[in-house]
This record gives sequence, structure tokens and C-alpha cells, in this order.
Amino acid sequence: MKPDTTLAISIRWKGGEFDRVPLISSKSPRSDSRWQTTKRMRSDLGFNTEVVITRGFSDEPHLDLLDESHWRLEVNLDEEAGLDTTHLAAFTFGGWVTIFQPPWFSDGDRSPRWEILQARRNEEGEEVSRAKKSVSVAEILEIVPPRFHPWVVETTEEALEALEEVDPESDPPDLDQGLDGSAAALAELSKLKSELAIARDRQQHLRRRRERFYGDLFLYEFAPETDLYWRIDDSRETDWLLVRDASENDDRFARALIPPDESMAWRWAAASHPDAGGEYLDPAEALAKAPKEFRGWVVAKTYEALQRVRFALFDLARRSLTDADDLVRIARLATHAQQLSGLSQGSIGYPGAAPVDEEDVVAATSGQDGRAVLLFSRTWGHILEGHPEMEEHLEAVMEVAEDPEHREPDQLIGRERFFRRVGPEAWMRVVIEIAGPIDRVVTAFPQGNPPERWRSS
Repeated sequence: MKPDTTLAISIRWKGGEFDRVPLISSKSPRSDSRWQTTKRMRSDLGFNTEVVITRGFSDEPHLDLLDESHWRLEVNLDEEAGLDTTHLAAFTFGGWVTIFQPPWFSDGDRSPRWEILQARRNEEGEEVSRAKKSVSVAEILEIVPPRFHPWVVETTEEALEALEEVDPESDPPDLDQGLDGSAAALAELSKLKSELAIARDRQQHLRRRRERFYGDLFLYEFAPETDLYWRIDDSRETDWLLVRDASENDDRFARALIPPDESMAWRWAAASHPDAGGEYLDPAEALAKAPKEFRGWVVAKTYEALQRVRFALFDLARRSLTDADDLVRIARLATHAQQLSGLSQGSIGYPGAAPVDEEDVVAATSGQDGRAVLLFSRTWGHILEGHPEMEEHLEAVMEVAEDPEHREPDQLIGRERFFRRVGPEAWMRVVIEIAGPIDRVVTAFPQGNPPERWRSS
């Protein structure tokens, strides 16, 4: 006797009881579970619907729907077959139900593999969409939330043990797996064992990656075949790089690549609620995430964050540092600065960056960080208006910008002071501002005294 391959889920609210609903497990695979008791979980389902998942699916499941699903483990009881099995269900707004079905549900037409079954009914109770897909164990780990990863691996192990005990040549067979003879059965089981070994390695890799995930929302990547639309959103205090399915008309399900600041790394999150959950990225990972045409934006925003960290470190260094918290903050800032500085800071243009009028550029050079430094005619006129003696020292200004002997943050975040012993007096100060993919000179003037924190060698 084999389990029924037509999986029915009926949820009917009747004063706190359910009609024909499988036993819902209140136990989560991890110890720090946020799952509530079975009674509480039941009371949260205040709707009356029925979803029946059957064979005959033709479409691919819409896995991008799972971003904000309500997940639960469900137990299947089959007294006649003596089976007590579990599957994972995800309930999503809009009537979608997605079932992750372990290998032991396989019938005569299928190999023993994990399957994803998905269906949706509209408000009139009509089934408007359904889909099915067979996947490997490692693919299941990529899709379901991390808290269910141990369950996926353990369930696959249990299914493999159960399938190995089946005698395909028995009459009738103990459990019809649809395998033509013992040789075919061994081949399919060997394939499942290989998938399980790969999944164990993948589980360890994902466990290490989860250390940089934050919040409760588990963020899914877009399917590889999805046509994506990328754009820079400047409606906030800081620019974000948004991406969404090109077929969508709004940003409800968009992802956001959020730039770092003086204390936080790059983030990959849902644009609608970025603090609900996401993933921290290092600059190289953020660069790989963005399309080629926006990599200049990633470089520019990383450099801006690095300048903010430098400013914060410089500000802390002015203190007596008797407070232990200041020392801890310095250590954190230094680590953050080291990570940010690991990305090449070369100047790369990107869509949305302010255009540069080449005819307005008086002089240009490359700074110590590999970024272009430009001096515009309006700025040069402002410098000569306040310091006429600088007229013969344009080359010296760019020399300071290119190779300073000393540099320190300016009073304004996003600007930096460069010093060099050159020009009409002992020193020359050049103040440079970050301007997207480039740096630009904002002022320059001579000074007789050395920088306040200058220490000659």
C-alpha cells in the first residue's frame, strides 16, 4: 500500500477546531524557535479555504512568491500504510499554497526526489494556477528558510532508509516506487545518496553564510531566467540601487542594494522593509551583485562610506580615549575601514551620475586612491578671487591632490584636506570633495604653518 499521491489540505475554521486538516507540528527544527504552540498557530488562521494539490501540473512554481510566506511543518498520518511522514507548507497572500514534498511520496511515474507542488484558488474557489517541479536536495536548501535546513537533511536521510528497505520485486511491492527492477532501484537510490552528500556540504556552506543574515525575513533571489529592471532610487537620504521583475509595475517586491555608512556594511534587502531582514555583503560581493553599468556606483558609495569611517576615526582620535567604549568603537571602525578599503576605488561612471562638462575642467589628475580628481573653472576662479598669489601655482594644486604628504578629514563629512610642502608659502592646503564617481577640488590656499597633526619624520 502506498500513500495517497493526491495531497489535500482543508482548513476550515470552526470555533477553534479544524476539519480534515493534517496534524500541525508546533516543534521547530531549531532551539531558538519563534514558533508558537499548535493552538496559537491554529487561531492565527482565521480563514475558510480548501486547496487540493493533484497530479497533472504543467507550470513551473513561482518561488519568488515565498518572500513573505507563513511556513509550517505538517505531519501526514497513514494508518493503513503505517506511515508517519512530514512535509513543509508555505502559505502566501493571494491564496497560494506551496508544498515541499520529501522523496518518499514518489509513485510509479517518478524517481524518488524532492518535489515542489504549488496551487492557488481565487475568492470564488476556482483553481487559477498550479505547478510542480522535481528538485535536488541542495536546491531545496536554497529555497526554504534556514530554520528548516536540518529537517530537510534529516527527512531525506529517513526517506532514503525507508526506500532502501523496499523490495521492488515483491508481489505486490511493499511500496510502489515506479522503478523497473532492482537495478533501476539501486541506480535511483544511489543518485539520491549523491544528492544528500552534496546537500550536507551545501548546508554547512549556508550555515556559514547565515552568520551575516539579519532580521526575520528570509530573502529569496530572483529566478535566473527573470528579466530584471535596475535603477538608482534617489528619493531617500541616501541613494539605493533597486531591482525588480521587469514585468512588475511597482516596487512592492523589489530588492534594494543599500550602501554602507560609517558603522554598517552593504545590505541586500527587500526595498519595502529593509530592516525586517536581509543579508550583509562585503564590497566585492556588492560589486558582483550589481550589473556592470552600476559597478561605478558601488565603487563610489563604498568610497563615500570609507571617508565617513575615516572622519569618525579622526574625531575619536581627538579625545583622551579614557572611556573603554571609545576604544571598542575605534576597533570596530578600523575593522570596517579595512573591509571597505579592500575594494579598488578607481573612478567608473554609472547611470544617474552627474555629467562632467570637459570644457569646464581646468585640470585633472589621479589621486592616491586611484580616483579622478578634477578642478573646474568656477572653483579655480573662486580660489584666485580669495588668493591671487595662487595664479602661478595651478600645477602645484594638482600635485597636492595627486600626492599629498599629509591628509585628514575636513570639518564637513565627504570632504578631505590634502597638504604638501609646495607653493608660495611653506605648505599648501587643497580641500577635495567626493562627487560620485569622481573627486573635485573645492578650494586651495597656501599656509605658513604645518597641519595641526603633522609629524615630520
